[in-house]
Amino acid sequence: MFLPEARLKDTIIDILREEERSISGIQRALKQKGIELHKLVLTGYLRSLADLGILKEREIPPSKVYSTTATYTQDIYSAVGDAVRRNVESPAERAPTVLYILQRLLLRPIFLYELKKAGVEEPYNATNIEGDKRMDARRVLAKTGIKIPHKDPAYLLDEKEMKDIYTRVQIAALEDIVLESTTSLRLRKSTQQMKLP
Repeated sequence: MFLPEARLKDTIIDILREEERSISGIQRALKQKGIELHKLVLTGYLRSLADLGILKEREIPPSKVYSTTATYTQDIYSAVGDAVRRNVESPAERAPTVLYILQRLLLRPIFLYELKKAGVEEPYNATNIEGDKRMDARRVLAKTGIKIPHKDPAYLLDEKEMKDIYTRVQIAALEDIVLESTTSLRLRKSTQQMKLP
């Protein structure tokens, strides 16, 4: 079963950040995460990721072994989404956590399109932003070449209300992003996901 909140590419990269693995090893790790793929489909997908420079492929007869490349960088949405998935246990709390972190980093309302790029859906406790604030946020994205659908909603969370709840998670997620971007995540002792109040 494929989980819509976790994209296949990002899940494979997470698995390979821990250590390099063979195709069978990746298939077993995906199965533990609830993603079942036929070995031939997975082999083709891994070769494609290697051709794109996202993965490194090495032959250790009789197997091929895959690892992440140092040149692969995630966009901010994938990085925040992945970090939140690792640090927040409740799927219902992941969307508001991603929204809170993105609005704090980008200093503007966040569109549903951006939340979906981070692998989450519409947050249950967010305010839908209309008018000038929404248009200003659309202009910022348009300048970077990102086209937001005209009717795509934009959201903000109440800073005062959310600050106490999400500060711990925000710090943990940002620590993860820094460790990942420097390929140092494997150096950190394993931790448990947080439960939000």
